[in-house]
This record gives sequence, structure tokens and C-alpha cells, in this order.
Amino acid sequence: MLYIFLFVTAIGLYSYFSQKNQIASVKRNGVRAVGTIIKNEDRQHRRQLGGNINSPTIRFITKEGKEIIGQPVIGFVTQYEVAVPSQVHVIYDSTNPEMFCLDME
Repeated sequence: MLYIFLFVTAIGLYSYFSQKNQIASVKRNGVRAVGTIIKNEDRQHRRQLGGNINSPTIRFITKEGKEIIGQPVIGFVTQYEVAVPSQVHVIYDSTNPEMFCLDME
């Protein structure tokens, strides 16, 4: 039983740090673009002290002219309802534009 717990914990930590490294790489080396939130799913977490966890669907055009519609690799938290449509800034991986995150800076 202990081995199963350690194995699951190791897989979880690997996934977390792998995604964190991917996001950092996209933010460091990615291409910036302007996008539009075309849909948003928000939910409140009962242990959260206010705010909404947002999972937006965003549409943007790459520098090559390819239209991308998808969700960023990680959502975001707001204290207010997100208006749809809303303009946002994204950073995407030039080799894989479907991998993008919001430019919150």
C-alpha cells in the first residue's frame, strides 16, 4: 500500500513540475498575441475565500495567420465575473500554438 501511495505521489509531482516548466518556457520564449475570450466556465471552490476559478475558451490568430481556439494550459482566479467577449493577451508556443497561456503581466 505504501508503494502505491509513493508511486502516485511521484507521478503527481512529476506532472506538476512538468507543466510548470512548460508554462515557464512558453512565457520565456513564446509569441505574444491578442485574443478574445469567447466562452468562460467559472466555478467557486468551497474552500476558497471568494473569487471564481475561470476556464476560458480563447480565440486568437498566430503571426502565421492560423486561427487557434482553445483553453490556456492553466486558468485564472478573479474576484469578479468575466465578461464574454473580453480581449486578453496570450503567449503561445510558436512550434505548438495550441499550447498557450494568458499574459497577466
